[in-house]
Amino acid sequence: MPNMLIRRTAAIGAAAIAIAGISAGQAQASAHRPTAPRHFLEKQGMYVAGFDAAVAKAHGYKIVTYANGDMQSVPINPRSGLPKGTLVKASHGVITPDNSASSGKIPGDCGDSWINGVQTGPHKITLTSGFDVDIPAVKYRWKILLRDINGDSEQGDGGELLEDFSWTGKWEDLNQYVFSVDQVENNSYAILTDGETCYSGGPLIDWDIE
Repeated sequence: MPNMLIRRTAAIGAAAIAIAGISAGQAQASAHRPTAPRHFLEKQGMYVAGFDAAVAKAHGYKIVTYANGDMQSVPINPRSGLPKGTLVKASHGVITPDNSASSGKIPGDCGDSWINGVQTGPHKITLTSGFDVDIPAVKYRWKILLRDINGDSEQGDGGELLEDFSWTGKWEDLNQYVFSVDQVENNSYAILTDGETCYSGGPLIDWDIE
């Protein structure tokens, strides 16, 4: 009888150790796995800061420069019914991002651009980014600067569009460690049918990576 009791006690002890080992392993795995997708979104306005005369002409527009240096896309035929474009002031200067708000749409004069980040696994993120414009776009160039503890990297896209009012790009399984600062670069743009070059205001997200 004592021997049987010893064997039973040993078995119970071994089972307890095994269960404790499994629990510790599960806890360790959980510590390195996000419990739910984490989303970070930022929107900023887009601004007209240039023109493509060839695109304008192909769609019934011309680019005019006024005596004070201001520029504008206007219909070649005043009776066409086409609207005039945004008046670009000669003193408009260089586009700089406005990151004064942590979320929400900030108005521009030709549309808005945005960036969204989601953590998909340990040190893994997926980024989506794009724009919505007030006038159809025929071309675009998009660049995103990423920064983490290891330094900087870049993602991007560009090409032709079929007079689209919006575009979205997606970049999956990106490695980011400790933190991720992701910004649409200010030289990202869409060229609109009236020849306006509509630049991103530079939306940015800054978040910790698990």
